[in-house]
Amino acid sequence: MKVWRICKRKYAGTAFDGEGAFRAGGRWNSPGRAVVYTSENLSLAAMELLVHILSVELVPPDLVAISAQIPEELFEDPVVIEDLPEGWDDPAGSATLRSLGDQWLDGGDSVARIVPSVVILEERNILVNPEHPDFDKVEIGEVREFELDSRLFGS
Repeated sequence: MKVWRICKRKYAGTAFDGEGAFRAGGRWNSPGRAVVYTSENLSLAAMELLVHILSVELVPPDLVAISAQIPEELFEDPVVIEDLPEGWDDPAGSATLRSLGDQWLDGGDSVARIVPSVVILEERNILVNPEHPDFDKVEIGEVREFELDSRLFGS
């Protein structure tokens, strides 16, 4: 499966190390747990970025997109919305989801796990465990320039 990640150019070399999520935590992991958040489509990766940007002035000028190819056998069964607790999609996050993600990391059964996107419920994000022994089977793609269209901000 091909997955996508968008980041500032200066982080391109470390985009798949999970350091950002390790430091701050995320929807699916507690601080101190390395996870790489990716999306199944470049457009969803852009939308996931957009929810954190308030205006066109705050868009970093040096964005890049990086794809990765993850072999299907490195995936665990996807998380489905119907199995999640009420409030899982709260913009502030959920201790329950962080716990589920931490349990997945602790289990060590897979490199990647498909989870639903809060931004677009019908689409999916992919969590990647950069500390899994099979992470070296993930093929990181080329870094390419990426720019958000200013019309997304009404400009």
